Amino acid sequence: MHSSRLWTILLTGLGIMTASAQDKLPSNVSFRLKEADRILARAERALESNSVASEEWKIETAKTAAVEAREKMSEIEQRYAGQYSPSHPDIVAMQGRIAKLEAAAGGRADAMQQAQAAAGQQAAAAGEASEPWLARMRPHVIGLGQSSHDPDKYLVSSATQDPAEMQKRLGIYAEASAALAEYKKAGLGDLATDDLKQVAALLENALVQFESSCRQYAEQDLRDADAAIGRLEQFIREQDVNMASKETFLFPERDQIGNAQEIVDRAAGLLKTGDQRINAMNRRIENLKRADARLRAARIAETRMAPDAYAGADAAELKKSAGQFVLRAQPGARVLKTAIISPDWKQESALEWTDTTQTALRHRTTRSLTAQVAGKRNADTLLYTVAVSQDLQAGGGWGPTYGHIMFTDPILEANVP
Repeated sequence: MHSSRLWTILLTGLGIMTASAQDKLPSNVSFRLKEADRILARAERALESNSVASEEWKIETAKTAAVEAREKMSEIEQRYAGQYSPSHPDIVAMQGRIAKLEAAAGGRADAMQQAQAAAGQQAAAAGEASEPWLARMRPHVIGLGQSSHDPDKYLVSSATQDPAEMQKRLGIYAEASAALAEYKKAGLGDLATDDLKQVAALLENALVQFESSCRQYAEQDLRDADAAIGRLEQFIREQDVNMASKETFLFPERDQIGNAQEIVDRAAGLLKTGDQRINAMNRRIENLKRADARLRAARIAETRMAPDAYAGADAAELKKSAGQFVLRAQPGARVLKTAIISPDWKQESALEWTDTTQTALRHRTTRSLTAQVAGKRNADTLLYTVAVSQDLQAGGGWGPTYGHIMFTDPILEANVP
């Protein structure tokens, strides 16, 4: 027998396929390879897709497919051993695809674990960074009826005519707006939790609503001021008629003039610069002051300097400041005597623009006293009514004393005690 044929018979008998036999796999083997191919193809598409399916699902799909494909390969090996060559290109290719899918799934799983660990660390860092800001800002947005509602912290996002309640709301506004401004300046970025971002957004909205409500109240202030000024103007006209007819005439209550000025100033702090209504009302108030001075000058002999009414430890210093305000406004004047005629400080809070750009509002708390300064200017003796004020500082103390002359009246020097 020819030697090559003999070797073919021997090799066949040993179950070893010849090169020519590798060209075609048995149908049962090919069928199972096709099954493995379908299993892997689905998993490969899932792993590479941009679908909304979770990364965990994609990884588990790939791992499961790799296991099922290996089971198919094990079945081929166990049931059809000797009927194909383990080195057949289709067999080798399938083993390679399975290994590649396993490696891809494993790599993706490792990456996911690392990402989850990093996310956990990020979440912990975010929680640590966000918690102080949450503790500071959340009380300002937890409304009535909600758990942990604090009436002394919650910002009611509207103004009110109740002076005491408005004072409280302005204080809360100041605290809340400062907290939000500092939070924005801190720039937490990714360290801000979703909860913190939501609280910051709610607080910003509440602040904007409160500021808007205050501006609406400023419009009401203008209407109130117009009515108050109108009543004073009518009173002046009546007194002029009395004076012209030699009848007894009275002076307007200066507190009423001062109150009208306070209302106008409060509205001006919230309305845009150049509002002609503010300018017109200030001119009317100046006319009232001149008319008041004219009426009082006609009864100069009755003008008296009020006695001291303030007994605070800073009285001497405040008197000195009041005198200096007069000397700066009236060069050449000489102070004769000064009295603090308010028994105590009057405190008021208001909102005002931070600067001339009028892009942000701030809360201001001011306390004021009224002083009288008797002075000599040339041959005239004059009685100056002076507002003495201080603003509350961020640290809690009161700032430098400032003031201005509200009224100037002639007085007989003999009536200066």
